[in-house]
Amino acid sequence: SGASIGIPPAGLLMCSLAVCLALLFLLEGLLVGTMQQHVLPSGPFDGNHAQLWYIIALGTGGFLGPWAARLAIQERGQDAFAGGQIATALAFAAVFEAMVAPRMQSFSAAAAKWARQPTP
Repeated sequence: SGASIGIPPAGLLMCSLAVCLALLFLLEGLLVGTMQQHVLPSGPFDGNHAQLWYIIALGTGGFLGPWAARLAIQERGQDAFAGGQIATALAFAAVFEAMVAPRMQSFSAAAAKWARQPTP
């Protein structure tokens, strides 16, 4: 605990939130950069539409997220809410590692092979 090293609980909470929020913003930047590197050339997931869908999802989450969080805490308590947050983060990490990361590596290899081909 923070009291054993001379940090009051409120100060420990503020320090941990500062670190967590900085890491979340860094992670969001990496994910958006990955999204923009792997958009389709045309269609509903080209560069412009992918960014549009991202902004819509971000706005919807920002609007509904606080209500959903308060409802979850009110119905099941703060510990259950924290457990749900951890489970959701682990599920997204598992889906990313299982589905997105392998395709990114194969896409990068195919792009490098394509770049080495001579142009006519």
